[in-house]
Amino acid sequence: MQYLKKSLSQTFHGIKKKPGLFLSLAALQLVLIVILATLVLGFQIKILEDVESIMTAVEGANTNPELIDAGQPFLQDTALILQSYKSMIKNTFQMILWSLLIFLILNSILWTGSHSILSEKFSWRLWKTYCLQYITATLIVTTPYIILIWIFSKQITSLAISPGSINTWGTTFTVLFIIFYFLLLNSAAALTSSWKKWPKKIFVTTIKKLPKTLMVLLINLAILGSILYGLYMVLTFTELAWLVVILTIIVVSVLILTRIFWIAALNNEKNNT
Repeated sequence: MQYLKKSLSQTFHGIKKKPGLFLSLAALQLVLIVILATLVLGFQIKILEDVESIMTAVEGANTNPELIDAGQPFLQDTALILQSYKSMIKNTFQMILWSLLIFLILNSILWTGSHSILSEKFSWRLWKTYCLQYITATLIVTTPYIILIWIFSKQITSLAISPGSINTWGTTFTVLFIIFYFLLLNSAAALTSSWKKWPKKIFVTTIKKLPKTLMVLLINLAILGSILYGLYMVLTFTELAWLVVILTIIVVSVLILTRIFWIAALNNEKNNT
């Protein structure tokens, strides 16, 4: 438990020494959340419009066997359905790609900035190396997951997957997401000035020091979960705008704080402290 106390002390010491950087990271974190929320909401509206167009066409389908036998088509406007379907797929993948691009750029800055809070000296060369390492880790971790989702969507549209197996697929994707995100967190926390030492550092924190790493993760999740639950309760039972703003600022600040604590703890694990 000594490494946890040391990590917490390093976290607050780093924030105390660089309050301006901490506030900048908190502001950037808020910007990232707002941009992603706005982007996803905008694309969801477009996707729902496409779905509504498809459903309207299907609801107006000709289900009369006699009329079908007489030569009338089952669907009056198959071209419109196909166009709406293609638009839905296009909007879905654009949403994923734009979200990933924004996530890569801004989150790489957030993780690099969090590392720099704990460092006495942090040069522009290190900033560039850390950002590139984070982008590399994100692409390596997320690419297999995106490919799996693409394969699943193709199977769904070709009706190769039965409705009963969708729940199994959903559970599988959830478990894989947890594993991939855990790997991404460790990769980001293990950023280092040496590309050669980086894989070894990831291995140490992910495999060799797994119990300690999971303990730190659970602590961070408990803190974030409590704050988010408090925000949810406020949004549910009160209309006090100022309280919502305050809790939102707290949530963003805690996100940065837990990220810095995560980095410090994993570095201390590696050093056996």
